[in-house]
Amino acid sequence: MKRLLLFALLALIACTGTVEQGTPIFLVVGYQADAADGAEGKVGLVEDTFGVSGASENRLSFVTSQDLPAAPVAYDLTDRDNTRDTLIVLSRNDGSANVADSTAFLSFLNLENIDPTAPANFTTARETLDLSTLAAEPGSPIGAEFCPIDVQVSSDGRYAALLHEGTPCGAPEFQAVDVVDTEASPPALLERFDVQIEPAGLYLAQIPAANDRLYFFEDDPAGVQLTEVILPDENANNPEIDTAPGGDVEEVIDIPDNNELVVDLGVVYAPTDADPERRALVTLFDESFVPVVNYAEGTPNNGARVQTIDESRKLITDDFLTTETVFVLGEDEFTIHQNIAEGEEEGVSVSAVDAVYEPRNDFVFFVSDQQIRIFDPTDFTFGEDDDIDIDSLPAITELTSPTFITWAQAVGGVATGE
Repeated sequence: MKRLLLFALLALIACTGTVEQGTPIFLVVGYQADAADGAEGKVGLVEDTFGVSGASENRLSFVTSQDLPAAPVAYDLTDRDNTRDTLIVLSRNDGSANVADSTAFLSFLNLENIDPTAPANFTTARETLDLSTLAAEPGSPIGAEFCPIDVQVSSDGRYAALLHEGTPCGAPEFQAVDVVDTEASPPALLERFDVQIEPAGLYLAQIPAANDRLYFFEDDPAGVQLTEVILPDENANNPEIDTAPGGDVEEVIDIPDNNELVVDLGVVYAPTDADPERRALVTLFDESFVPVVNYAEGTPNNGARVQTIDESRKLITDDFLTTETVFVLGEDEFTIHQNIAEGEEEGVSVSAVDAVYEPRNDFVFFVSDQQIRIFDPTDFTFGEDDDIDIDSLPAITELTSPTFITWAQAVGGVATGE
């Protein structure tokens, strides 16, 4: 039986050598606010000073927050593999077991040019969208069944993909994927996919100088079917999705489920000598994952299934595609795979609501109630004789009941020494 290592991560992050250029970052956390805060949800900025001052027990500090119209559920970023300039937060206020009373919103927050010492630029980038106004046709609302649990956005943020699972809103039989034009007035439903939708694993590939592509799962007799939707051009005057055969919707490949539940979907850097830019679309099940290569062109191919930790629930991927490592977060455990073909390293005990990989300083950050923990994949030992005894970082009391964590670049980088 796998022996779990105790996990709490400060001792892993001792820094040696010379840092040529400081890389200060913000950790961006969505959380449910206390009633006294006057808002149901918030997004907070936490500064990490590691890039300018190195390891320190007090390296993390709460900077400021923005209110949300409801409790945060999920997020995405525009231009997520480059500037990460706008954070889009999906928030939802559930009715009392009545889906007709549920409301959902998309909030747009600027993440560019924020100075930790004067964070005035952390503000709304555009007006919040009340998704209850969503219309399938001009003047025609979509109806009561609407319970988004995840969001992905196109490169510039015009199109949003919403994954629905109706249980939190009192409609347990409802699963769907919506593609929304957020710049229409009111926001318009371009297409709804609601046949055998698996309510897990939504991924929108932001593709520079091309049409973005949306991926999700549909139920299949042998497992799950990976479906691709080519989105309209960001500048289209009258955007449409062609659902006719040979149009914008394609069944990419069937993936056997081995009697496991599909839980997540993401892209991992997977270079070969012949294709140094290759990437794989990784399907995470609750005990294994399956990489799919050539998913966007050519002949899609399922790679070998790789076993991972039990009760897996999230792929922690690198938006910048700089590492081949596959990070997997479970219910109370975390592990890494050196690449899409390697088995897991020793599991590590950790309880976290969400996690994110930050490639500038090369850390994985975990968030739980009033707590952020840190893992350094460049300096770790998983071994029978090398248990790691680490202290937790000080609590950040503002971060009550968090739901997600991501990161953004802060201004103010300076050169630092040893």
